[in-house]
Amino acid sequence: MTEQVQTNNDAPSVTNATMTMERQTRVTDEMMAEQMSRLTKEALVELLDRYGYVAEPETPKAKLIQAILSLHQKQIKDSEDVVKKATAEIAAANDPIVRMKFMSLESPNASYEFTYAGPNGFKLDGRGNAMPAPKWHFFHNRSYDVPYSVVKHLNSLKVPADVQVQTDAQGFIQSLYSGDTNRQPRFSCTIELTSEQELAIIQKG
Repeated sequence: MTEQVQTNNDAPSVTNATMTMERQTRVTDEMMAEQMSRLTKEALVELLDRYGYVAEPETPKAKLIQAILSLHQKQIKDSEDVVKKATAEIAAANDPIVRMKFMSLESPNASYEFTYAGPNGFKLDGRGNAMPAPKWHFFHNRSYDVPYSVVKHLNSLKVPADVQVQTDAQGFIQSLYSGDTNRQPRFSCTIELTSEQELAIIQKG
């Protein structure tokens, strides 16, 4: 892809956002490639098997890594399509679209899929029956354009945190389920300002 150069600082373009996404993808690929280079060939074959593909025994390690990266990028692209579709389904005037960076505190190496109907609830079909809630799919450390309510929803999700307590005089420590007394967030979702939004804030003073 040919990268366009922004020459007018007063008119940020969509191209800048595209370039940022491409850089983010390249960094992710480089990090994944480095991590996978430390794995044995057997471990890579097993990882590829999880994607539903069988590798030939004579396949070089470098080709296994490239195949896994390609499949991972396809999953990310599919997740972006899922999010776009879901966003269109729950779009509402009182729920502005923002750019969200999704960070999974619970399982950083796993993507997160769920259903969410939005703040206005389930939509009804022609017979008055509730329609299925849209599906969402996010990958750790990636940015998506979503309704603001999705950011609030994800940041509101918490899980019980274990607490360490001393159980006897010998000092044995046991991790106990803490229930609702000590909860921690599952995700950290922050809003990223677009170039237009940053410019508006600067102009406003």
